[in-house]
Amino acid sequence: MKKIFASILTVFLIIFSGSVFYAQSTANKLILNYYRFNKLDSVYTAWVWQYQPKGGDGEEFTFERVEDTHWLKIEIDLTDDRYKGSTMAGFIVKTGTGWGGAREPGGDRHIDLSKNVAGTTNVYIVQASEEFYYDIADVDISNKIFDAYFTTNKNIAVDATEKGAWDLLENGKVVESGTIASSSATIKPTTAISLTNSYQLKMTFEDNVVSEYPISLRNLYDTEEFENLFSYDGQLGVIYTKKATTFRLWSPISQEVEVLLYHQGHPNYSDNGKKKDELTPYNTIKMNKIEKGVFEAVIEENLDGVYYNFRTTSGTTIKEFVDPYAYAVGANGLRGMVVNFETTNPKGWRYDKRPSTIENLTDYIIYEAHVRDLTTHETWGGNLEYAGTFLGLAQSNTLYKDKKTGITVTTGLDHIAELGVNAVHLLPFFDFGYIDETRLDDKEYMYLHGYNWGYMPENYNALQGSYSTNPFDGKVRINEFKQLVQAFHNKNIRVIMDVVYNHTAATDTSNFQYSMPGYYFRQNPDGSWSNGSGTGNETASERYMFRKYMVDSIIFWATEYNISGFRFDLMGLHDIETMNLIKAEVEKIDPTIVIYGEPWTGGGTVLPENQKADKANMDKLDVASFNDNSRNAIKAWQLGDQNTGNANAIRYAIAGGSPIKYAYAQDDRQTFHEEPYKIINYVSCHDNSTLRDEMFSAGIRNEDKLKVLQMANNSIVLTSQGIVFLHGGEEIMRSKKVSDNAKYDYSGNRVNNYGLSDNSYDLPDEVNQFNWANKVKYFDVHTHYRNMIAIRRFFPSFRLNSAAEVAERIEFIKVSNSKIIFKIKGTESDPEIIVIHNGTDTTPIYADKDYYRLSNKIGEGKVYGNSEIKKGGKVEAATNSTTILVDQRDGVIYDNDKALPLFSEMDFGMKQSSFNWKVFLAITIPILVVGAAAGITVPLIIKKKKQINA
Repeated sequence: MKKIFASILTVFLIIFSGSVFYAQSTANKLILNYYRFNKLDSVYTAWVWQYQPKGGDGEEFTFERVEDTHWLKIEIDLTDDRYKGSTMAGFIVKTGTGWGGAREPGGDRHIDLSKNVAGTTNVYIVQASEEFYYDIADVDISNKIFDAYFTTNKNIAVDATEKGAWDLLENGKVVESGTIASSSATIKPTTAISLTNSYQLKMTFEDNVVSEYPISLRNLYDTEEFENLFSYDGQLGVIYTKKATTFRLWSPISQEVEVLLYHQGHPNYSDNGKKKDELTPYNTIKMNKIEKGVFEAVIEENLDGVYYNFRTTSGTTIKEFVDPYAYAVGANGLRGMVVNFETTNPKGWRYDKRPSTIENLTDYIIYEAHVRDLTTHETWGGNLEYAGTFLGLAQSNTLYKDKKTGITVTTGLDHIAELGVNAVHLLPFFDFGYIDETRLDDKEYMYLHGYNWGYMPENYNALQGSYSTNPFDGKVRINEFKQLVQAFHNKNIRVIMDVVYNHTAATDTSNFQYSMPGYYFRQNPDGSWSNGSGTGNETASERYMFRKYMVDSIIFWATEYNISGFRFDLMGLHDIETMNLIKAEVEKIDPTIVIYGEPWTGGGTVLPENQKADKANMDKLDVASFNDNSRNAIKAWQLGDQNTGNANAIRYAIAGGSPIKYAYAQDDRQTFHEEPYKIINYVSCHDNSTLRDEMFSAGIRNEDKLKVLQMANNSIVLTSQGIVFLHGGEEIMRSKKVSDNAKYDYSGNRVNNYGLSDNSYDLPDEVNQFNWANKVKYFDVHTHYRNMIAIRRFFPSFRLNSAAEVAERIEFIKVSNSKIIFKIKGTESDPEIIVIHNGTDTTPIYADKDYYRLSNKIGEGKVYGNSEIKKGGKVEAATNSTTILVDQRDGVIYDNDKALPLFSEMDFGMKQSSFNWKVFLAITIPILVVGAAAGITVPLIIKKKKQINA
């Protein structure tokens, strides 16, 4: 067999190879050469993108087979605009087209294009190998084992390049031998297999090449035997005290585990960011196997500030990696850090302290933001040293003054506080990949690569270093993030964390895979990774130890950082039991911690339908989820598509998902969410276009009309039952315009036909940042949002907490699909309210008695009242507007000149009776007569006067 491989290489060298001396010219062609041992006639593709200097989305290419060889080839023109000027290119090799097929190991791999001969860079990739080569003479295509695993009945399935002799090794010793007659076979060992032992398969092929492979337990992970043997309930990771530190790693498959201690968190940089190499540990401690597959080492020293990694040995496989539980890391997350968290607390820090603004989950008004977006534009007005960091977002007293008008407005943190929301949802701030934290002072690098939404996790329990002022010292980011939390809490705003436990940035090279191969990720029947996330893998939340990991991680963030909520990315990839367990555990900490997520997946998954924490199974879940049915319906309805389905779906949002008359999520299902505390109502978020850009892309060009729609869409959300979610910047007409002269790559699916980004996940700050001049320009829109938020916070009737209460108090007045009217019946403590959302219906409405209107004719809200309408007066409502009506009562103090309150300066719960203001506004609801043409008279009777402390 050796001779055959040698012949193949010789032929390939003659056909394709050039000198191994690389020219210093710019590469203009890239050739990917892919060697496969088998299945040569299947379709194989590569996704290739410019990695440096600009970065980009890339594109898919299909390999073509080189006749009479085992090689396949792709040629890529690097003079194409997508790759022009590239110094490095990224690639992924996979089976089939799209993102569903199995990928070659190694994840995202990167090619140095300077390694070219006469402008052509050749790269050589081998099936089932992480390594790739620039010189064909270095290519290793020797025989090997591709895969070996125990079947459910403890036979051994093996897949290799060819037949050969085998030895079964138990804890490193040969216990049985034999041969297989084909490259794929099943071995039936006579040795009793114990899962507490470590097993390797060693094969000697006919050419005397030897290959050894750890036998995977993946088909046994879900058995009762495995769970009983290895389900560990104790604390994992680092357990720190001043006298001693305990290290624990769960790795049942490992024969040996060591903890490696380092002085610095990066191999090439000290904690102050100076160039300094520390490539080997200063101390190595062997860990003891204690129970349930756990290894432990206790070091009786004060290790506060010391960095560490684990190193595992299984057969001939030795891996060093970051502790999956690491609570702190150095630059680029390459090493974990032991931390005495008491030393990271800013002055005045209190554990288990959250603003007392939430009594029921429906009190939440959530504002979605990215750490960088509010502080990187020149109009921010804060300390430029902190722009784009935790400290920047924590900075108060920042202002922008418009030179033309002289108008001064708040920015950043104070803007969010002024708006009146009570929670900020921050896009991922755990340690994620794709930003080189050693280059934060490199302006060109940061312009091109310094921005990312953060949905590619590396270390779940550690903070992202690029948001700190010093990513090299693992403690700095902890202190600075706590300052951010403290700053928001001081404004009575809670902090919600965006979490991405459904996948990791890497698979084969992830710390989870190194610690327990195949356990933490779901696999297809053929052993390839299930890819329900669309990123290459998906985690297995249904398995005991990853379920434990998720729960432990959430508890850590909730207790150490006082996080008030968690938004789960692609929650449909998690199982129902895990999500309900997380909910139960956080309720023990604080029942007002909110859990919500995306009730869908990013692709096909092997998780059974009846286990998915998705929209179809919301009736089995105790957590909340996004309401995409109404999201789509609201925007379509405002744009004129006022069919019954859209009108019903809007009523579904208004009812908070409660199953009441005229409210339907979709034609074939009335409700998914069932309870108002389980529904997230919204019209936009970081995904896809901003609200303004979506309306513009739908054909709306008149700026006044765009403003009207910007107010009307979220007016429905803010007057609906359930939990409110607002995309940051909608209140100032946020747009994500891509420059016509952009110096960065925005190819792929990130920019629409109007030059607006609808997927800005890695585009520069200039696309994503808030331009605070727009707050001046669109101050009327901002003021409307403030008023609508205030109205919602003033009146608990917009925040009912159960479907039973919604059914009792909310009644839809059915007129036409282009006008949606509902009333909220009063109680002894709360007044009745009427809300009219007008699309295009011109049918007049007349008051049956006197009342106050909390909005003007075009739907701009005003919390203390905009006008008085007398009995018999016409209630005028412009197209795309919201009208809110309340009763007049004797003794009402009506003041349409009264300024909006600053909620951030108050400390109160959300019941009206707990307000403590001097001016009182009593409100009731009128009797309305819906126009004579409609022939409907609706009496709305108030029984008791209600005072609202104002």
